[in-house]
Amino acid sequence: MEEEKKLSYKKYGDGVFTNKDDISYYKASQDFEIAQGLLLGCFDDDGKYYVPDEICKELIGLDKLIEETSSNKYFLSARAGDYKFKFEVIIEKKEDKKVAYLYFLENISVAGIINKNYHTLVASYIDDDDINFLFRMKKAFNIFARIEAEGKDMKNMDKASKILILKKDLLNKRNKLYYGRDALDKLYVKEILSILKSAGPAGKRLILMYMEAVRSKNLNKLKVNKYVTLRQILDVYLETGLIEGYFPDKQTLLIRELRNQQMEKSKKVQAEYASSATKKFAGKAKGGGAKKGKAKGGGGAGKGKPANKPSAPNIIAGAGLPSEVYASGQEVKKVVNEKKLYTSIPPLIGLKEKEMTSNETREAVL
Repeated sequence: MEEEKKLSYKKYGDGVFTNKDDISYYKASQDFEIAQGLLLGCFDDDGKYYVPDEICKELIGLDKLIEETSSNKYFLSARAGDYKFKFEVIIEKKEDKKVAYLYFLENISVAGIINKNYHTLVASYIDDDDINFLFRMKKAFNIFARIEAEGKDMKNMDKASKILILKKDLLNKRNKLYYGRDALDKLYVKEILSILKSAGPAGKRLILMYMEAVRSKNLNKLKVNKYVTLRQILDVYLETGLIEGYFPDKQTLLIRELRNQQMEKSKKVQAEYASSATKKFAGKAKGGGAKKGKAKGGGGAGKGKPANKPSAPNIIAGAGLPSEVYASGQEVKKVVNEKKLYTSIPPLIGLKEKEMTSNETREAVL
């Protein structure tokens, strides 16, 4: 009983899961969303989103273009391969210093109903509050105005090797997760709605909210991954009901049992996909180069063999003048001001903390 009380996992926005089955299912859903949105981060044991340090180092090093500015903010973009990345810099005054925080912006959107925004702090820069602060900050974070970027190679292909490898891995994972998923989710949606019909007033109200969302966005007319989308929307409505205990015990148990079965079925389908991909790759290898042209879209070559992880690069040195810089500590900290300060010449660009004061913004329709 004591061990059960310790179970806790934060969901996106408000709410905390305390039931182990709910936590397992939600983690599987997060894993799906990361691949679905090709997100560069992951979730820690408490459910908080963060981007690994080695990816943060590359994000800092990307050449960034100023898209828009305000009094104390810069909105930036960067490209690497076919991908466009968004950043935001927020500048604050601290006594006789100024601090610039570099945030990496990511988003998951499903049918205009579910919107999840992740604003991850990847670096902080502190320096004297003088006329040259912006110049030094821009140099530290590799930021360029449009006129400065003219004639400059801004493709970042040589600066984003780990990011591009991760994106490729996520594409392969997304293909695996989507394989046969629509058929599974069609049955899941049907059975969950059937359970909710007998789940009292809360169950009937949830069905009405779900049906209105489907109707308002014409989701029944979707041609591709229709039931994957419907399952994700239905799950958003279910989250609050399960956390708050809105449903009778019998129906709550049935929902959790069905979700556990759904996860097991999904694992089997993914195993089938992996087996099929392995056989396909083996067939191509056996046949030599006869079907070489098809390898481009498959992404399967070498898929079963993980690449060696390169060692993490040194912390990046950016601006050319002495200053103090925030750097992340070994432990997750909750307050930005708790970061340890280091002094160096030239300044070091501190890596992000794995938790910020407001890491997520809530936009999911409930």
